[in-house]
Amino acid sequence: MVMPWRLESGHDAVIVMGSVDLDGARRHVAVVVDDERIDGATRLSPRERQVTRLLADGLSGEEIARELFLSPETVRTHIRNAMEAIRARTRAHLVALVVRGTA
Repeated sequence: MVMPWRLESGHDAVIVMGSVDLDGARRHVAVVVDDERIDGATRLSPRERQVTRLLADGLSGEEIARELFLSPETVRTHIRNAMEAIRARTRAHLVALVVRGTA
């Protein structure tokens, strides 16, 4: 899950939350990421960033289409364009690059 957050300094950030297996135990983790980094710099359009954030939340392409009132093909196009813009090989790679801020 990705959630916007405003720091005490007034700077915008994002909290990225999820569950991971650590040493055989399921753990909940949260990381605060600078909002500019999660946006993948300026290489992604606002809609591409929005679709990528919904992918990071675990939504499928069909679910994103319903959420944003778009056709599934339009969602696929936004994902494909975002992947090309930051040279991601898969959807998971796209989300990882954007969340890590390396895009």
